[in-house]
Amino acid sequence: MDTKKYINTLLIIFTSWLATTLIIDFMIIPGAFRLLQDIEKAGQLGLYIFSHYNKIELIMGVICLIASWKIFKYGRARLLPILAIMITLISLSYLFILTPQISMLREKHVELLHAHQVLSQEIKAQLMWYHRIYVGLDTFKILLLGCAMAFCLLFRPKIRNIFGKSQL
Repeated sequence: MDTKKYINTLLIIFTSWLATTLIIDFMIIPGAFRLLQDIEKAGQLGLYIFSHYNKIELIMGVICLIASWKIFKYGRARLLPILAIMITLISLSYLFILTPQISMLREKHVELLHAHQVLSQEIKAQLMWYHRIYVGLDTFKILLLGCAMAFCLLFRPKIRNIFGKSQL
């Protein structure tokens, strides 16, 4: 596989990753919280979606790492592996730290509700803290994915049309 194919692979994955992140973050999850009457059910749905999507993100991250490493030796394209590493680290933090912690706190919350106890302010504060971290990392991930897409477009080898003129 030549450099052009690796760049195109990266462009496709970064674009798909960005699109699915935006759809989940701005359509599916807010829609679940608007449409479901029970906020607990909406929270469960959100955790279910994110816990599965985090695994898909990790697969996309590994593919991006491999493809970006293959083009690492080509001058300015050296920034792509750094972006891929940063985005994959965010995905790893979601999969192995944030989502399990939020899930554990939600389970504590459900236990307290079933025991007819009031949700402690400490659990509420922890849930909000993890939510803010998630939102912040997701915002940063979206920016990194946009930058990665832009770099892929910049580094794509020029294609010659039938008239011999360069074009992307």
